[in-house]
Amino acid sequence: MKIVFRPASLRRRAFTLAEVLIVSGLAVLVGAAMILCNMFGASMAIRQQIWMDATGDSARTVGTIMNDIRSAQIVVVGNYVNNTFVPVPSNTNQWGDACRAYFSNQTNTPPWVDYYYSNTNLYRTNYNGPGVAGSASKVTANPCTNDARIFTFEDYQGNRLTNTQTIAVVDVYLSYLKFQNPEVLIAPGNIVDLYQIRTKIVPR
Repeated sequence: MKIVFRPASLRRRAFTLAEVLIVSGLAVLVGAAMILCNMFGASMAIRQQIWMDATGDSARTVGTIMNDIRSAQIVVVGNYVNNTFVPVPSNTNQWGDACRAYFSNQTNTPPWVDYYYSNTNLYRTNYNGPGVAGSASKVTANPCTNDARIFTFEDYQGNRLTNTQTIAVVDVYLSYLKFQNPEVLIAPGNIVDLYQIRTKIVPR
C-alpha cells in the first residue's frame, strides 16, 4: 500500500462566505453602474434630439418672418378678428398677435403677407391680388402661446410705440407650449420647463 501526501500549497480551497459576498456585491455594483451609464446616455440622446428639433424649428420660423419683414415697404401690427386683419389704431400701443407686411409703398395694395396667431399656432398667409392664388401655412411646427403680445413695434431705444412709423423695430416674441418630435410638454417640473424666442427685426 502506497500513501501519497500532497503539499498543503496544492490542496484545493473553496471560497469563504465573506469572499462570495464581496465578489457578488462588486458584480452587482458594476452591473448597476453599466445600466445607469446606458440610461444616462439614452437620456442625453433624447435631450439632444429635443434641442436640435427645437433649434431647427425656431431658426426656420425666425428666418421666414425676418425675410418678409426686412423685404417689406410698410409693416403694420394688428389682430385677426373673424379671419380679417384689423390694424391697431393710432394713439394706441402698437402691439398685437398679427402683423402685415406690404411689399408696395401703399397700404391695402397687394401683394402683402400676414402673420397671425390662432389656436396655439402662428400662421402665414399671403395675398397677391384678385384672381391670383395665395397660400397659407403654419410658420412653426411646435405650438406656442400668446401669453404676451407676439408682435410689438418699438423705436431704436426699445420704447414701445403708440403711433405708426415708416421704420420701426419689430419685436417678435414666441413662447412654446410643447415640442412635437419627440413630443415633450413644456411646463415647470418637466424635462423642459421654458422655451422662448425673442428677436428684433428692422425693415430695410
